[in-house]
Amino acid sequence: MFFDFLPTFPLKLSEFLLFGLVLLAGLIGGRLASLTRVMPVITGYIVVGFICGPGGFNLITESLLGDMRVFVDISLGLILFDLGRRIDLRWLVSEKWLLMTGLVESALTFALLTMLFVAFDVPLMQAAIAGAVGVATSAAVVMRVANDVGSEGPVTRRAFSLVAINNMVALLLFTSLMPFVHLENRVFFADALLHPLYLIAGSVLLGAVLFQLLVNMSRWLKRTNTEQFILQLAMIVAAVGLANMLHLSVLLTLLTLGLMARNVHPHRRLPVVEFGDVAQLFFVVLFVMTGAGLKLGDFSTVAWLALVFVMVRYAAKALPIFAFGTLSKLSWHQSTALSLSLTPIAGLAAGMTFMMGDMFVANGPGPALSSLAGTVLLASVTLMQLVGPVAARFAFTYANEADPNT
Repeated sequence: MFFDFLPTFPLKLSEFLLFGLVLLAGLIGGRLASLTRVMPVITGYIVVGFICGPGGFNLITESLLGDMRVFVDISLGLILFDLGRRIDLRWLVSEKWLLMTGLVESALTFALLTMLFVAFDVPLMQAAIAGAVGVATSAAVVMRVANDVGSEGPVTRRAFSLVAINNMVALLLFTSLMPFVHLENRVFFADALLHPLYLIAGSVLLGAVLFQLLVNMSRWLKRTNTEQFILQLAMIVAAVGLANMLHLSVLLTLLTLGLMARNVHPHRRLPVVEFGDVAQLFFVVLFVMTGAGLKLGDFSTVAWLALVFVMVRYAAKALPIFAFGTLSKLSWHQSTALSLSLTPIAGLAAGMTFMMGDMFVANGPGPALSSLAGTVLLASVTLMQLVGPVAARFAFTYANEADPNT
């Protein structure tokens, strides 16, 4: 009773301590991965996340995963904003074969993956939802790997553009399926039609309004790097909060904001700021949490079908790239690298998980994928979260666009 100021034993690990330890472990894992000169650092983050997550030692519990959702949203927001401001829409339109490539490979991926699931007796609507998920390429992985290896060049620029097209098409496909899903669940016909319209139009409008606000504040504040950095980071965080509050798509809102930052009239453009070390913190959180959400037990039950899913997806993306490659003045070598750069899947554990969550009203759980489709998707994501970053790194290196000193 004389030492009430001492902590109670046994000590209980706090979530803040665990969060800090996980970040440190992630950095160590990333460093070890980089020493291999083959695996990108994010593979190390993912592996450490899995070891610390429910599938490993359960240091990152399901509860902690839920609490960290806001950090994951901010990480995805930074990535989508950065992706958007790297896309020159005028260049994309002038490169008509690149735009055609993105649209054709997205459509072919959706069609072939949908048919694959239908062939295994998955209901058509469930198969179509799974096909829409498969269209998307992980912007988080492609952007992070390209940054880690210092990749610059025609293949890298085209990869960023195709990733943006993939994700936009996947989002629109998924949203267009919502009326039919609602009708299956006996929701009013008006709701089934208005909900997708609200999501798409509302997210784009929110991004446009925030961009105008950002431009006005940027003019009013001093044009120093520090103030512009704080302003843009604060606006991204606010955009995440507003999109969630209004039940809109975080990804579409931030992509719109980034696209406008790059493509509006020159006198309204924003100063380009680099988020640097601050962004790196959120990226570590994103990929460690991605790894923590992986469940290898699901993979073992449908491993062969997950491999078929991955191969069909790659073929659907590669065929149009090679077909239009000559018209786009790409060599066979560059087309190979470009097709490999699109292998990372925007997984249920990261981007598409939250994209799918954004598609439903907050007070309704939304439709669940059939058991087979959901398990195959999760197994495919598990596989490609580990293999995808390695393939992307090899692609940029094979294209001779990576910095040899990285």
